[in-house]
Amino acid sequence: MSAERRRILTKRESDSTYQTGVITKEATQLTNELKGLTKEIEFLTPYLATLEAGDEKTKREKELRRASARRGELLSRQAAQGAVALLERQLEQTETTVRLEAVAAYETKVRQRKDELLAAQG
Repeated sequence: MSAERRRILTKRESDSTYQTGVITKEATQLTNELKGLTKEIEFLTPYLATLEAGDEKTKREKELRRASARRGELLSRQAAQGAVALLERQLEQTETTVRLEAVAAYETKVRQRKDELLAAQG
C-alpha cells in the first residue's frame, strides 16, 4: 500500500517539477519578449513623427501596429496567468514532498514494528 503511494507521489513530484520548470521558462520568455516589444514601440513612436509620408513611414506604422498588438496579446496572457500558476505549482511540489516524507516515515515505523515483533517471537 505505501509503496504504491510512494510511487504515485514520486511521479506527481516529478511532474510538478517539470511543470514548474516549463512555467518558469515560459514566463521568462514572455517577459523578455515584452521588454523587446516595449523598446521597439518606444523607438518607433517618436521616430514616426519625424518621417515624411511614404513607403518608409507606412512600413514603420505597420511595424508599430504589429508590435502594439503583440504586446497587448502578451499582457493579456500575462494578466490571465500571472505568477499564480507558478505559485500553485510550487505549492503542489511542496505538498507532495511533505507527503513523500510522511510515507517514508510510515514505512520506517512499519519496518521497526515488524522487527520488534520478530524479535519478540524468537
